[in-house]
Amino acid sequence: MGCLSAPFIYNFAAIKYKHEHFSGRVDTYKLKLRRFFRSEYFTDGLRNTLLIVAPVLIFFQLGNEQAALGVGSGALLISLTDLPGNRLQKYRTAFLSILLFFIVALVFTNVFFSPVLTAIAFLIVTFLLSMLSAFSVRAGLTGTMAIILSTFLLGLLPPEPLRFSLYILAGGCWFYLFTLLQISFRPFRSLHNA
Repeated sequence: MGCLSAPFIYNFAAIKYKHEHFSGRVDTYKLKLRRFFRSEYFTDGLRNTLLIVAPVLIFFQLGNEQAALGVGSGALLISLTDLPGNRLQKYRTAFLSILLFFIVALVFTNVFFSPVLTAIAFLIVTFLLSMLSAFSVRAGLTGTMAIILSTFLLGLLPPEPLRFSLYILAGGCWFYLFTLLQISFRPFRSLHNA
């Protein structure tokens, strides 16, 4: 009994190997998880979620449903135009997106009284915004999101056109304010995935 048998030593070595191998896997998974939570994709997703949901919740709590829908829609659609790139590209995209979204919202909310005018405006605006793809991917994406905004507006039919357009403008400005602040503090972060 005082002597250890060979099968016991073999089993002990196998258990030790399995434990070391398993703990190595756990460390690998921990490292991958840590990298994921520190990655640009996760932080951008978290930032976008907070910037879209926060104004909606605040305005709904204040009882202003039109502001919640307008600011939330503006922030949601404009967030999809935020592609990785350098500071100048982001400034240009922000300016183009905010301006186009406001103009599209203003045009569409003011022609809802006539189905014929709405159809004509939809055809013209859709064609013009689709042509932005000829300039760049960023401009094309901005045009596509502005077309989607016009279809959102057809479904929402806001009662006060100018006010709702200003809410869309506020949502776009709200989103890009934080995005441009982030790129000012960490200018090379977004270039990693550009």
